[in-house]
Amino acid sequence: MKNVCITFTLILLMTLALHAQTAYVNPEAHFQRGVERYQRGDLSGAREDFERVIAIDPRSAEGYYNRGVVFYDQKDFEKARLDFDRAIELDPKYTMAYLKRGNLNLGQEDFEAALADYNQALQLEPANALAWNNRGLVYQTLRQLVPALHDFNEAIKYDPKMIAAYNNRGGIHHDQGNLEAALKDYDRAIALAPEWPMAYNNRGVTRKAKGDLQGALRDYTKALELRPTFALAYANRARVYNELRQYEKARQDIGKSITYGLTMEENVEPTNEKTAIKVTSTKPPKQL
Repeated sequence: MKNVCITFTLILLMTLALHAQTAYVNPEAHFQRGVERYQRGDLSGAREDFERVIAIDPRSAEGYYNRGVVFYDQKDFEKARLDFDRAIELDPKYTMAYLKRGNLNLGQEDFEAALADYNQALQLEPANALAWNNRGLVYQTLRQLVPALHDFNEAIKYDPKMIAAYNNRGGIHHDQGNLEAALKDYDRAIALAPEWPMAYNNRGVTRKAKGDLQGALRDYTKALELRPTFALAYANRARVYNELRQYEKARQDIGKSITYGLTMEENVEPTNEKTAIKVTSTKPPKQL
């Protein structure tokens, strides 16, 4: 009988120990590893870790948000939306979830929903430069230049090193005919990120509008050195070659722009120079 009691006591202690281990599993290690994997580009591994966080703590808004970011990068937008919705449901003050869902809505051209998300983010954090920039981008896309300019100004006020905001504001200045101001913004974007091809492309558009064909040619060529598959820069450079009567080079660039993603109509329209715009993305937080 004594041995039976001892055995039962040992089993009970082991059971209690197992329950204690289960009860106190900390999701933070999985979360941190998920962030590290995400930053290394291991999206599948990151998703596994964030799913583990959710399994341990089904009310983890951070777990849902970060898994949503992974789904977003994997272009599984339906699952990403469900996770952002769930993160917001669990934490209605989760600014980053509104921002990322706003980006998703903008990418899907649901401008009304994107504005609602960015407005909510700004209500929660009026000094959030990301929200100002990305809301400005909605207005810019809708050709509402005055509110777009206001929002990009606010973004730069709160983050004077936000490359995307200078780039996007440069596009507004260009469209309003203020070409010198546009050039200054593109210069600033390039100074902050000299390896970013988008700003070179856009500065090339403005230089061409000012009649500086050689300057535009240099900018488009630099953009293509940095991103050899940049279809928009090929299309824009083709227009410069056409004006310089270098027709074979223009033909080659048109072909490359088509190969990398533009339509023939965009390429042959001589007055339709295009600028590239930039949404500033949100990243997973570094700690739980």
